[in-house]
Amino acid sequence: MKNKINTLEVVSMITKNKRVVISLVEQDKERFFIVQTKTLISFKDRNIITTDNVYSVDTFIALNSAFNHILSEPKIKHKTLLKEINSVNKWRCYSTIKKK
Repeated sequence: MKNKINTLEVVSMITKNKRVVISLVEQDKERFFIVQTKTLISFKDRNIITTDNVYSVDTFIALNSAFNHILSEPKIKHKTLLKEINSVNKWRCYSTIKKK
């Protein structure tokens, strides 16, 4: 029988039609991240796409490094993704992590 999942930290981000929740959790002395997303596709039809992904800590760290590497590359940042980067909405962020 598995022990219950203990949530250690949560970061929740909200923008116009999107929600992202990243939780650091622990179960049976193993820690991992759960990333949940919701995107409103059609307000009229209430069509919402959701994803739930589980990542080990080492995979989450590797993804973070890869994302930072890709987004800091000048060719990608200033040419390939310029339109998308310039149209990003502001996100409100809530977290259980307390800054010192």
